[in-house]
Amino acid sequence: GPSRVVKDLHKLSQELHERHAELQNSAEMSEQREEIEQQLGLLLERRLCYDVVLSDLNLLEELLNYARLTARWLLRLAKAPKTIMPLPAPSKLWKLLPEFAVETVVDSIKLVAQTHPSVLETMALPVLHDYLNFFMAFSSSLAHIKNPYLRGKLLEVMSMMIPRDKSQGFEFGGGNLTQLFQEHDIARQCLIPTLIQFYVDIEVTGAHNQFYEKFHYRHYMAQLLLYVCQFPVYVKAVEIESEKTEEFVRFVNMMLNDAIYFIDESLLKLTEIRKLQQDMADQGEWMKKPEEERTAAEQRLQQAGGQARWGMVSSTEVLSMMKMLTGHILNPFLRPELADRVAAMLNYVLMLIAGP
Repeated sequence: GPSRVVKDLHKLSQELHERHAELQNSAEMSEQREEIEQQLGLLLERRLCYDVVLSDLNLLEELLNYARLTARWLLRLAKAPKTIMPLPAPSKLWKLLPEFAVETVVDSIKLVAQTHPSVLETMALPVLHDYLNFFMAFSSSLAHIKNPYLRGKLLEVMSMMIPRDKSQGFEFGGGNLTQLFQEHDIARQCLIPTLIQFYVDIEVTGAHNQFYEKFHYRHYMAQLLLYVCQFPVYVKAVEIESEKTEEFVRFVNMMLNDAIYFIDESLLKLTEIRKLQQDMADQGEWMKKPEEERTAAEQRLQQAGGQARWGMVSSTEVLSMMKMLTGHILNPFLRPELADRVAAMLNYVLMLIAGP
């Protein structure tokens, strides 16, 4: 099904990236290079097979129709009212429902959004509204979706419905997606509190990799927040949420923690990159080192570059959220609970960059 295809494509992309990196670091005319080239050829064949199948627009439209019908059925099973939200307490039947029933809808839309987003652009607004009804209802209901990663996945795929330009595969500048978030009543009322609550909830999940996983989902939450807050109705919703002092203070504190972590990690990696580049600059000493040591250092340099880039992009995203929020609602950031913390964070960052 769609869930399997999404996972296979993700794994295939990772393997292609890894083989490309190994190919760049392998010696010319070596047995290892020949083996890597063979593996890369097989992976590319698999990827091209997927691309051929997923270029069938009729298939993708049928997949989206299936996702729509399943989404409407799940809302009916959850006994959603005409207003969709709030959902009533889960029934016994809902509690017996496996998670993959929800994942099937999410992965179907994700598959189309990642391969041919132009198909989503041309969908009729009532269809897009059905998708957003589904995302909003279940991402907002902890009682129905207890798995925080599944709630995160709902928001992740919702962010893929943000209209973008041609460079990102959107052939019509977003099409009907440009009106979706502006016209959807449930999103206008409930998206901002859902995003803020999720940002807090994903901090602690009980999973062994929760520290790093939270950044993955917060990235999509940030994309949604930055996009919708260009519309006055969502700015007003942020103002209302900021009056809930305890929840909003937790949200801002977590943003500050994330910003500090990303900047710290980026600067550490930049220091590591500089040290490695200085070692490599002295060609005489560099070539005296064993080939294995040079290869390991080149791999560390490539890895550090990727991590530094990720940290810089992520810190920019968090700081952009703070800039946007303080541009619209400054007073909550001047509360005693936050003012000193925000000032301390800014001073810390300035000291890291410019020195004491």
